[in-house]
Amino acid sequence: MTATARSPTPTAGSPHAPAAAWPTSPASGATSPSPSPPSPPWAGWAATTASSPTAQTLLALVTAFTDPLRADDELALAHQYLAGLDQRATTLYAHVAALLRDAGTDHDDVTDRATVLRTEITVAGLPWLTPLLETALAFHHAVRDAHDDLTATLDRLREATANGDYAYYIDIATAMGNLPQPTESTTLWLDDPHTVRQRWRALVIARQDHPRRTQ
Repeated sequence: MTATARSPTPTAGSPHAPAAAWPTSPASGATSPSPSPPSPPWAGWAATTASSPTAQTLLALVTAFTDPLRADDELALAHQYLAGLDQRATTLYAHVAALLRDAGTDHDDVTDRATVLRTEITVAGLPWLTPLLETALAFHHAVRDAHDDLTATLDRLREATANGDYAYYIDIATAMGNLPQPTESTTLWLDDPHTVRQRWRALVIARQDHPRRTQ
């Protein structure tokens, strides 16, 4: 799936904000190192027009970054679509979306839920979901300014992307944590790296300023 050429400034309520900053690929008309890093499997969700469990779940996933309140509704609808279906990967996406929605809170203990999800992803044989899970957890730790936890998460993320696949998640996680860009990064972005990093960091600041209210 190819990264899109869109790159709007992330704003509250804009589900396109996180997906806008994915790295380029040759198909998008820009240059990229060979081999180019693969796009995240959910980056092209907006191209799906028909209602489906997968499309709805990916909408919830993207929305969870920017608008936790709306994500509640999107996730509820996704679970309605998934009820009675055997779509393991999509169900795990929904669980990761719930982590993103709750990032920065103590709601249901986000880190414990991430630990359970990590095991479920491994058992299900879906290793390409691990970098996304660790990036969601990095978002949580960045919002909470939990530097030691963020460092540990980045270590796991580097291990999960050691073969080069999805390595740009490290760029995203470090940007959210306001950490230096990895010197080994080969990721090319549609916009300049500084602008992209600012947009990812803005998601963290927005969540810090307007945390999800839990009951």
